[in-house]
Amino acid sequence: MRLSCANLYLDVNTFASFTDARNNSPISNGTFNSSGFSFAPGAPSSIVVVRAYYRWKVLTPLFETLFQNVAGGERILFIHHDVPQRTVSAAMISALIRLRRFARAKSGLAALEFALLAPMMVFLLFGSVELIDALGANRRRAERRVFAGRCGLARTPK
Repeated sequence: MRLSCANLYLDVNTFASFTDARNNSPISNGTFNSSGFSFAPGAPSSIVVVRAYYRWKVLTPLFETLFQNVAGGERILFIHHDVPQRTVSAAMISALIRLRRFARAKSGLAALEFALLAPMMVFLLFGSVELIDALGANRRRAERRVFAGRCGLARTPK
């Protein structure tokens, strides 16, 4: 799966204090709304909040309903960073590097899917072995009853 820059959303806002910097989620009722996003790096001594969102398609259809947080089988990945204005460019670069590194990591995705699917596959394997064993035991018991009936060894209820 190739990553697309069209799925990356950045929101940079300034605030007077950390208490003013509320984390309002752009996800409501299963939809992602990026219309309120802006780029306002601000003046010195202001608090800059950098938020990065990435729209990720869930790869495993079985777990789509568990992992999706927006409609259409997608998950919004989110990074949030509060920084003083003097380091805004370093913070943005750091956030983008972490997001890019996370998006490029393919080995972790395979390990995650394996970790989620392995218990279910083991359960199906042992369940099918037990089912086959139970069906075989039932068949053998029925064959023994027929053999006992033919030989006159079957007990009759009193």
